[in-house]
Amino acid sequence: MKKRSGIATWALFVPLLAGSFYILLIEQRRPLLTYGGIVPRQTLITLFLIAAVLVALIVYYTFQNVQSIRIRQKQERLAVTAYKTLRVELQKKDDFISIASHELKTPLTTLKIYIQALQNFAAERGDSDYAPFLEKVDQQASKLNDLVENLLDIARIEGAKMRYVMRPFDLDALMRACAEDSRIASEQHEIRISGQVGIPVYGDRDRIAQVITNLLTNAVKYSPDMNVIDVSLALAGARARVDIRDYGIGIPRDKQAKIFEKFYRVTEGVSFPGMGVGLYISAQIVAQHGGRLEVKSEPGNGSTFSFTLPLGSSFPTEPIRPPEP
Repeated sequence: MKKRSGIATWALFVPLLAGSFYILLIEQRRPLLTYGGIVPRQTLITLFLIAAVLVALIVYYTFQNVQSIRIRQKQERLAVTAYKTLRVELQKKDDFISIASHELKTPLTTLKIYIQALQNFAAERGDSDYAPFLEKVDQQASKLNDLVENLLDIARIEGAKMRYVMRPFDLDALMRACAEDSRIASEQHEIRISGQVGIPVYGDRDRIAQVITNLLTNAVKYSPDMNVIDVSLALAGARARVDIRDYGIGIPRDKQAKIFEKFYRVTEGVSFPGMGVGLYISAQIVAQHGGRLEVKSEPGNGSTFSFTLPLGSSFPTEPIRPPEP
């Protein structure tokens, strides 16, 4: 209580709340009615009640804040525990894929050797009756071997153990070789190559061949009623650009971003064989070369897959960093 200009006054400070914080104090002043310098009992009771209400409000909001903090901390602990459990389970899955793939690799290699020996033996004896059957067995063994290699690549990518031998190479010649292999695998499709890079590019030749082969194989697979696949090579600034276009079934717009995810397959419409890992692996390989695998497609009008590579004349002295997603 104060005296100002001969009038007794009292001051009341009211805290204002904004979320969990007290941000402002407001001072209220009004004259006190006194009788001989004594504050009336009614005024004292009023002041006491106001103070009690304010204290109660402060205690209540403080309790609420403490409770909300405890709840958030509990939720964070549960989230951390769930994340650690998920990481452990994912690691177990990756370890299983890696171990199983390695265990399958050895008998598959042995099987391929025996198939080739039987094919040579049948050819030497001039026994053509068994040749078609041995060819089918060899094809299925090759498919199984490719599946195992894809699983091994996934394990290497997830464990950051994929090795790249980066050096300049002739992309034009590599494209012609991959196209020729695809023509042999599917004689009904014509692969037309236009344009050229003309100078070496920088990267892992075998891994880029894996990307090109996968894209050409998909182009053949998803255009069963068409017989033309167009491949375009060109320079795009300081990089070489590759476009592979088919005229097949196409991909719905809402599925295009998902096709580069691991084990994702478009299930609408016609069903095609495969595990849904080829594009995931290809996208990861291209990313390690500083590029991005992209797609443009319309249902019924085919798809165009594109990626770029750095030129060999300007290959970096430091490792290439994948682009930001």
